[in-house]
Amino acid sequence: MASWRRAFRLHLRGGTVEQDVDDEIAFHLETRTQELIEEGMDPRVAREEALRCFGDVDGVRRRCREIGRRTVRGRRWTEVLGELRQDAVFALRQLRKTPAFTLVAILTLALGIGATTAIFSGVYGVVLRPLPFPHAERIVFLWSYEHGEPRSVSPGNFREFQRSLRSIEQLSALRGSDFTLSWKEGPERIDGVRATTGYFAAMNVRPLLGRTFAADEDRPGRDRVAVLSHRLWRGRFAADPGILGRPLLLNGLPHTVIGVMPADFDLRSDGPGLWVPLALTPADDADFGHSYLRVVGRLRPGIALEAARADVDAVARRLAVEHPEDNGSRGAWLEGIVDGTVGGIRKRLVILQGAVLCVLLIACVNVANLLLARGAARSREIAVRAALGAGRGRIVRQLLTESLVLGLAGVAGGLIFAGFTVRALKSASPAGIPRIEIGRAHV
Repeated sequence: MASWRRAFRLHLRGGTVEQDVDDEIAFHLETRTQELIEEGMDPRVAREEALRCFGDVDGVRRRCREIGRRTVRGRRWTEVLGELRQDAVFALRQLRKTPAFTLVAILTLALGIGATTAIFSGVYGVVLRPLPFPHAERIVFLWSYEHGEPRSVSPGNFREFQRSLRSIEQLSALRGSDFTLSWKEGPERIDGVRATTGYFAAMNVRPLLGRTFAADEDRPGRDRVAVLSHRLWRGRFAADPGILGRPLLLNGLPHTVIGVMPADFDLRSDGPGLWVPLALTPADDADFGHSYLRVVGRLRPGIALEAARADVDAVARRLAVEHPEDNGSRGAWLEGIVDGTVGGIRKRLVILQGAVLCVLLIACVNVANLLLARGAARSREIAVRAALGAGRGRIVRQLLTESLVLGLAGVAGGLIFAGFTVRALKSASPAGIPRIEIGRAHV
């Protein structure tokens, strides 16, 4: 038994175990049988005794082949990795010999990759990244529609929609407002929003601290509460966790801080700094002519957007009949929050992304032309290597390794360039682009 194991190890070193293991086993069986015959044993009995001493021949054969395959496979991977390391070192040495070519190729790739990465970061942050609201596909904006243009909604129409629509819940009205915050450092202007109580429920976002508006806090006389944005809370109040219950003087009137919203609730860097209740009076509810409200709501579970649009259209047609002087030429339109938030700039960003992809394609074509010209100049070197015994596959692998090293260097340079480009785009972007700051975090 020890003899065939030694022979097996010799075959392992030679890498031919899988091919010769059957012959090796047969050889040792024959050798042992012959030894027993020479000792005077009957040939048939000697063969049976040799088999008995050898053990499970089929099991030994399977085990030997398994060990052989693992050994050969491990040695092949070791050889491949060693050759790749040699190819990479040789590629670096070849690129170092031609610094002008290397620098031009890396800069060309870096510019193309960096511009594409920077623009895609902005497109992802503004357009592709999901909104930070649970089930955002159910949040909708309701607009009046007049002469082909979307417009704000009048208070009277809002109340009618709120009472009549069955496909939308938590229908709420908003109105932008400026506030003068008076404190010890002096008065400061704050952009804010007045909203009815269902607004935060429609967005389905819980406050970071405290609470949002209660059901009766959008009535006249009970609207002296405020919810702060995370940006205002962090910037003006140093993220003080004891801000709840603190009085604020807004437009000369005392308000009480009841909550702070989370950071991802701020979709824009110039978004509202605080929210206070919108207290509509009976006179406002009877006003169907002045349109100044934005209306947001949430589709009821199981209601499709098209079904809700039909519901809205039916109410709008009824309002046109009941108030022809104000609503005779008006309709109503329902829009998803994604289209309402980024619909105006989505097309421009997608076109810009396509343009920079063309720039990347041009950069890759230019580098490919440089590599072809360099390959033609190295024809003598390649011929010498082939004459010395290098196969076609080995030469191709070396050239591909050089291209890979060059590409990785271009990617590294492109990511560095993209970081600076994103900052520049963020600084140069016009105000009001939602979530433009988000793209910076993905570079």
